Amino acid sequence: EYTSEQTFNWQPGSQHTIATTSPQSGATGVQYVFNNWSDGGALSHTITTPGAATTYTANFTTQYYLTMTAGTGGTVTPASGWHNAGATVEISATPSGAYSFSGWTGTGTGSYTGANNPQNITMNAAISETASFTLNPVAITVTTNSSGRSFTVDGTEYTSEQTFNWQPGSQHTIATTSPQSGATGVQYVFNNWSDGGALSHTITTPGSATTYTANFTTQYYLTMTAGTGGTVSPASGWHNAGATVEISATPSGAYSFSGWTGTGTGSYTGPNNPGSVTMNGPISETAAFVLNPVAITVTTNSAGRSFTVDGTEYTSEQTFNWQPGSQHTIATTSPQSGATGVQYVFNNWSDGGALSHTITTPGSATTYTANFT
Repeated sequence: EYTSEQTFNWQPGSQHTIATTSPQSGATGVQYVFNNWSDGGALSHTITTPGAATTYTANFTTQYYLTMTAGTGGTVTPASGWHNAGATVEISATPSGAYSFSGWTGTGTGSYTGANNPQNITMNAAISETASFTLNPVAITVTTNSSGRSFTVDGTEYTSEQTFNWQPGSQHTIATTSPQSGATGVQYVFNNWSDGGALSHTITTPGSATTYTANFTTQYYLTMTAGTGGTVSPASGWHNAGATVEISATPSGAYSFSGWTGTGTGSYTGPNNPGSVTMNGPISETAAFVLNPVAITVTTNSAGRSFTVDGTEYTSEQTFNWQPGSQHTIATTSPQSGATGVQYVFNNWSDGGALSHTITTPGSATTYTANFT
């Protein structure tokens, strides 16, 4: 065996065997493939020494190794293998599923680095080519179940539905605030995110289009007002939309409940106590109270004497149920005739008022007496 050129002195007509092997390894990524002997003989063959000096040459073709590597998300062609020196080889990458081809990284003389696909390379040396693939961005929608509610995505605030194209596996923060004000008497209270996350939380972008919804509960304000003479319950406050709320009024002292006056969708106006309202919008409810009527007696100190109350004449004691604070006129005449030779002369009213005068109904039972002499 020899690895360099050899010269022999042989007798013409003598026979000798020349042979080689194929392929033969060279440097890393280089091999030599037998092509032919210069006399046309086989890989191993016998020669008869000619009569003149002759050279026998084993001709080899140089080959370089092409290493083809596919990153996650696709395949490459051709397969890794040997190619003749100087050969032009087309390389191509095929992404799979949700991936896209992003580029080649090549090393070695004649290699290619770039985004072309397919691309030709020239085998001027051993070459390595690696195809990279990236996951396709997916559409991620962030919204709320109630229009106009605010939320943030990676710190930027929005008040309407937003769609983003994000790389699967990337992380982003979605957040909102609670409560949020709406129109007068309306607010929105955070309930949950559709993925179950907290008010503010980080999401990892999934591999397919997804919607993240911030769910809010609508609430309306119930304004409760008590007129003079009592109290109301519950206190003014927020209630969920559609909720039924019992309202009640409690009179105090000398007052009685007289009725509700309500405004707003679902409110109640009427005498029921307790009553109920349905929170279909902001509601105001006002309870009215009235002083209980008091017994007012009008009489004379002498039976049969006449008097008038608010213009109506009476000749006997009268008792009226009047609202405290209401005004009425009591009057009599003088003198008044009795039996033959008898008359009655007005002296005073028990409250010191004139013959005819107006009284303001007090808060407790009272008797007004016209005193005659």
